[in-house]
Amino acid sequence: MTTIPVKKLLAMVLALLLVAAAAGCKGKPADLLSSATFEESGGDQSDIDVSETGQLGSDDESTAQTVSNGAGSTSSSNSAVTVTPPEKTVQMKIGSVWGNVEYNRPAGFSAQSDAYTKKIAEILTKYNVQLKIETITSTSIDIIARAIQAGDVPYDMMEMHMVDARNLAMAGALYDQKSIRTLNLSAPQFAANKAIMEDVTFNNKIYASRHGFPINVVNGVFINTDLLKKYNQPDVMALYKQKQWTFQRFRDICKAVSRDTNGDSQNDIWGMAASSGVEGLALSANAGGTVTRRANGEYFVNMTSQAGIHAYEWLRELYHTDGSFYRATSPSDGYKMFQDGNAAFLPGGLIEYVSFSNACDFDFIFLPFPIGPDQTEHIIGAYDDKVFCMPKTIKNADLLGQVYAELSTIDLDGVYRKQLKNGGFEDSALDVIMTLHKYLSPEFIGGIKLPFNDNMRNSIYSQNGSPATVLNSVKTQFDKAVKDFYANVKG
Repeated sequence: MTTIPVKKLLAMVLALLLVAAAAGCKGKPADLLSSATFEESGGDQSDIDVSETGQLGSDDESTAQTVSNGAGSTSSSNSAVTVTPPEKTVQMKIGSVWGNVEYNRPAGFSAQSDAYTKKIAEILTKYNVQLKIETITSTSIDIIARAIQAGDVPYDMMEMHMVDARNLAMAGALYDQKSIRTLNLSAPQFAANKAIMEDVTFNNKIYASRHGFPINVVNGVFINTDLLKKYNQPDVMALYKQKQWTFQRFRDICKAVSRDTNGDSQNDIWGMAASSGVEGLALSANAGGTVTRRANGEYFVNMTSQAGIHAYEWLRELYHTDGSFYRATSPSDGYKMFQDGNAAFLPGGLIEYVSFSNACDFDFIFLPFPIGPDQTEHIIGAYDDKVFCMPKTIKNADLLGQVYAELSTIDLDGVYRKQLKNGGFEDSALDVIMTLHKYLSPEFIGGIKLPFNDNMRNSIYSQNGSPATVLNSVKTQFDKAVKDFYANVKG
C-alpha cells in the first residue's frame, strides 16, 4: 500500500482550500497574516543544480535551462545573465488579486489587458513558457502562506497588495528577488519604484517589486483650476514649479475661496473637501511618513514627532480656525463636493480620478501634497500599491526571473498616460504627473493595529481636541506597537 507523506498531504489539502477560496470569496480588505511562520532559509532547491559552467539541471529535463554569462548576450532584464529556453513548454501560473479585472479581458476592452496578452504570447515564443494569470482574493493570502509553509508552490508568481506581500516577507515565505541572476531590479522599468521595493525589503533581501509608473500609490491633491481663477487665486502649477507650493500657500488659498454664496451662514464653496486619509497625506508631507525605517534598520514613529504634531495642528487650523475644510463623510461624498465645483482642493490618490473625472465640467490638475513647514521638498508616502512576489519554494528562479523581466518591459507608462488623458488631464499636467514618483518615500505603518487611532484623529476634529496632548500621550504605546510588529521578521 502506497502512503502519502504528511507534508505532501497537507500541501494537497491547502491547494484545494486555495481553489475554494478563490472561487467563493469576494474581494475584501486584506487581513493581517496569521501566525504561520517559516524557516529563515530559502525554499528547497535540492532538485536544481547550478554548475560552475552555468548549466542548470533538473530531474525533469523539460525544465532544464542553460544559463549564459557570455559577452554579447541580451536580456530584457538588463542583466548579463540569460537562460536558454527549455525544449518542452513550461507552464507557469501568476496569481493576481486583480486577475479578472485587469487581465484576461476581451480584446479591445482594456489597453493593459491587451498589452499583457500580447506579451504573454511573445514569452511563449521567446522562452517556451506558457503563462496563465489566475484570480486570487485578498482573503486567500493566509491559505497561500500555509501552502508555501507546507512546501507547495501555489503560484510561480503572485501580484498582491504591498501590505500582504510585506506580511508574507516578514514570515519568511517569499523568495529574494535580488538573488535572481536573470532579474535586474535596477533596470529602468523598476527605477520608479525604489520606495515600494524598500517597503518589502528585510535583511537586505528584496521580496517584492513593481514595474512601470506606480499609479496606485502616487497621492496628492486634485485642483479645480477654474475655481481658483474665478476667485483670483495664484496659479498653483506655477507655485509648484517654483517650489512655493507649501502648507501656508495651501491654507491661504483655502481661506480665500471658502464662502457662503446664498446667505444661509454656511459655506457653499470650500477650500478643501476630504475624508479620512488626508491625515496620512499631511503626515507624510511634513513628518516624512507615519512610520519610517532609518538607515540602521530602526523603525521610527514620525507621527508622534514634533513634525507629526505640526501636521495635525495644521489640519485642525483648516477645520476649526479657518472653517475652510469640508470633512466628507466618505470618499464619495468628497468626490461629489469636488465634481460639483464646490471645493478647490480634493486630496487623495491619483487613481481616484476614475471615480469623478467624467462628471467634472471644469479644468483640473493633480499635484503632490504641499510642502510642510518642517520639510524643504515634497514627500509622498508609499502606503500601498500592487507588487509582484514569488514564493520561496519556486524551483526555476532563473527562468522565472527571465520571464518576469520580459513582462516588466510592457509600456505601462504609456498605458497609464493614455488612461489619464482620457480621464480629462491635459498633456502639460500629465508631464508633471508622470514624474511624481520621485517623491515617494517608504511607509511602514501598514498592518499595524492601533487601538488609539480614533483618539488621534479626534484630536483634529473635536472642538476641544489637542494634537500635541494626544500624540504625546500615545507615543510610548505607538513605539511599542511598531517594535512588537517588526520584532520577529523571518525574512
